Amino acid sequence: MYKKQDIGFFQYVKEAIVLFFAQVILCAVIAINYRAIAQGNYFFTATSSAAIAAITYFLIQRISGHNKKKKKGDNIAWVGFMLGSVVGDLIGIWLSKLMLGQ
Repeated sequence: MYKKQDIGFFQYVKEAIVLFFAQVILCAVIAINYRAIAQGNYFFTATSSAAIAAITYFLIQRISGHNKKKKKGDNIAWVGFMLGSVVGDLIGIWLSKLMLGQ
């Protein structure tokens, strides 16, 4: 059977698998976001930007180990992080259309 110290190794493998799939999803959503921005599509830009922010926040929390000591304001911080990403992308599209034209 496995020794007690081997359990840590399997935890690392599990964590690596979770981070792998999160990164795969993140990269796919980023590609969608780039196309949406290039096409000036506000809806898909906002949707994909929110997804990027949510995944990024999850990854930051996961890697830093912060989720072990969860605080009350963490959800509020997550919403602010996500909305900042969405609003930034939408303003970017609007300004680029003004500056560069359709």
